Amino acid sequence: MNIKRHGHNITGTLTCLNTLDKGNSYSIHGSFRNMILPLIYENDDKSRTDRGTITLKCMMDGKILKGKLALYNTREDNIDETAVTWFRSTEELNKVLEHIKEERERRKEEIEKAIEKTKKDLEKQKNEIKNQTN
Repeated sequence: MNIKRHGHNITGTLTCLNTLDKGNSYSIHGSFRNMILPLIYENDDKSRTDRGTITLKCMMDGKILKGKLALYNTREDNIDETAVTWFRSTEELNKVLEHIKEERERRKEEIEKAIEKTKKDLEKQKNEIKNQTN
């Protein structure tokens, strides 16, 4: 992504690095005011119908832009939306990814403990029922 700012006006180019649109380049333009950045994007290949809007809110002292992307889904012939988070730097992205990794590991451990407790409780109940029938 390459973005230039001139006053409130924003222009740039966005190139997809993965997904179905890998390698496609999009021109983007909009204006940044009052912590909100609405953008319009359009595929540089005029034979393609890829275009839509991205509306982002500046957060965390400008470290991230977070919002929604609206797009036309050609396969399903409808308008879709998806959440978008843009990071000012790779360092900020890596911090968030590390936090997500740690949180997933913590939750995995909690789930494993809950499963073990449930197994023990079920075994105890099974033994109680067995003793009652004897």
